[in-house]
Formats: sequence, C-alpha cells, structure tokens
Amino acid sequence: MKKIRRIAAALFLCLCIGMVSPVPALDMGHAVEVQAASVMPKLVSAKPSGTTKAVIKWQTLKSAEGYRVYRSTDRKNWKRIKTVGGGKVSSYTDSRLTTGARYYYTVRAYRKKNGKIVLSSCDTKGLSMIAGLQTLTLNKTSLSIYKGKSYVLKINGTKLRPSWKSSDAGIASVDSAGKVIAKKDGTATITASLGGRRLTCKVTVKTQSLASATAPYYKKLKAYLTKYGEKDSSGNPYIAYKTTEKNYEYLWGVIYEKTKDRYDFFMEMETPEGVYSIIDLYANVQKSGYATAVYGVYYEDEYMISSSKFSTKSYTGKKNIKFNIDKIYDRNDTELKSQAQGISNICLQAGFQFWNETLRQKVKISMKNLGFTSLAIK
Repeated sequence: MKKIRRIAAALFLCLCIGMVSPVPALDMGHAVEVQAASVMPKLVSAKPSGTTKAVIKWQTLKSAEGYRVYRSTDRKNWKRIKTVGGGKVSSYTDSRLTTGARYYYTVRAYRKKNGKIVLSSCDTKGLSMIAGLQTLTLNKTSLSIYKGKSYVLKINGTKLRPSWKSSDAGIASVDSAGKVIAKKDGTATITASLGGRRLTCKVTVKTQSLASATAPYYKKLKAYLTKYGEKDSSGNPYIAYKTTEKNYEYLWGVIYEKTKDRYDFFMEMETPEGVYSIIDLYANVQKSGYATAVYGVYYEDEYMISSSKFSTKSYTGKKNIKFNIDKIYDRNDTELKSQAQGISNICLQAGFQFWNETLRQKVKISMKNLGFTSLAIK
C-alpha cells in the first residue's frame, strides 16, 4: 500500500513539475528536460525597487525544491541570474540594473531526481519591468509656448520611447517622438505613457507679439554691425557693398541710427545715362509694426521724391503699395507722376532682394526675421 502511494506521489510530482519542450535561448546548464504537462510557476509581478533593483514574485509549486530566475532585455535571449533554494520561496530581488532600462523576467521550478535536475516549463514571454520607473521625470511638467513654435518633450533618464497623447491636438499636437507643436491659443495636457506610468505636461499656447518675436534678430543685427561694420560721420555702424553690372552701379547696405534707434536699409543705383536713384527703408519692428520707405530719383535738374508707410507683416514684396509724391521737379509733369508708383515699388522690391541676400549671407538672418513675415521674396 505504501509503495502504491509512493508511485502515485511520484506521478503527481511529474504532473506538477513536468516538462514541456526546451525553451530556446534559455540558459539551462545541465538540467534534464522531461516531456510532460505544461504546469509552471505562475508569475505574479516584476516591479522596480528604488533606481537599480527589481522585485520578482511568483506562485510556488508544492513539489518544487527551488526556482531558477531568468532575465532578458529582448525576450529572446534569456540568462539565468539566480537559483533560489527552497520550494516555498516566492520572490527574488535583482540588483545592479541600469535605471531607465527595460527588463523581462521569468521563473522555472526545479527538483532533483536520481541526482539530476528536473526543470518545469516557464512563461516564455515573462513579465516586463523598467528599472527606476517611479523616479523617471519629464523634462517639462509645464510649458508655455508661442503659436507656431515647437518643443520636444522627453522622459529624463531613459532611452525608451513612451506613447504620447494630447488632450486637445487642435491647441497642441504631439507626435510619436514627443515633439509638441503649438497650434492655437489655449491649454492642453500632453501625456507620456511608459511601463504603466503616466507623466503629464500642461502646455499653454499663446500668440507671440511681433516685437517679442523680432527682438533677438534685431539684437543679432545690431551686434553684427557693431562688430564688423564701419562708422559714418555720426558714429553710426554700417555695412555697405558695391557692384557694377552692365554699366549700372549699385551700392547697398544697412545703417543702425543710434539716436533714433532704427535701421536704415538703403540701395543706390546709377545708370550709364546719369540717372541716380536711392531707396531707404527705415524700420525697427520692436518699436513699431510699420516701416517707412523713401524713394528718390534724380537726373540733372529733375527729381522726384516719394514715400510710403506700411505694415511690415502685410508686405509681400510682390504687390505694389501706395507711394505719396512728396517732391517733384515739375508738378505739371503728369507722365512722371503716373510712373511714380511703378518706379518706387520696383526699386523697393529690388532693394529687398539685395538686403535679404546680404542678411542671409552675413548675419544668418532674413528680412522675415525682422518682421516682414509675409515677404514672398526668398
């Protein structure tokens, strides 16, 4: 009778700790694999502890003599990290982990039979855990951003990429890389989800004033003129360039007028026939959203001077703006009057071409940066 009980107990143990097919890439040493039932220690949890530890828990098997704990970083290559003696032990603390890295854990039960190790099957997917998850933080928990601008959110201390979501993509959208784009005025909450944890950033979108948007570029232009420019008779720093093309002489540049705290963009042209013209564009969008263009053309005793004050953000450089005739040699010269609008606009548009290219090459900014946001000239 006792022998029958021993045989029944042995059969029961085989069913509880019986083996399935060997798990690929699992480090199993010299264990014996037994084809039997797929009973295995049920994984309960794998949770981070502090910044570099993980606590793995499982349900024990009655006939187990101990457990082997395995770890992987890709669910493919498993490495045995601990052999825990004692069938009633149900947890293990892994240490020396890299904060912010993801790890996978699984467990196999074992017993000795005829001097050999017999292993149970295991959960080949394992449980996932991110070391130090509770200590990870977003690089911003609140963000104030101007409409049209962007900012990249990320979780500090990890290379893992979370999933991102915006509470209102119409106000602030976010892509899979955490790049937030401000769409319109308002507030939205950006949520990063990683390893079961959610981190949030409150984003406030507002429209930036033109003065605020242009301020750093005017500062850069002023610094460039001061450092690399020459000085006129009034001590104003300036840069100027000269070229000749098809016997037409061109002189252009920009002056910072210190006493008026404004910039004079100028271009002069002289033809082979002796016609001389000059266009001056006075602007400082930090002080005003307007610019004033003054155009003059001279030939012997004849002259015409026109001017126009216009909004910098609405000027495209393509469509004509209205110039007022301030001075003219002969008020009865109707032909010159009729040509004044076209001549003034052509010279202003040509001036923008010269100024824009000079700023790009020398100062690494553009006329758009200085407040001419609708400028179509590239």
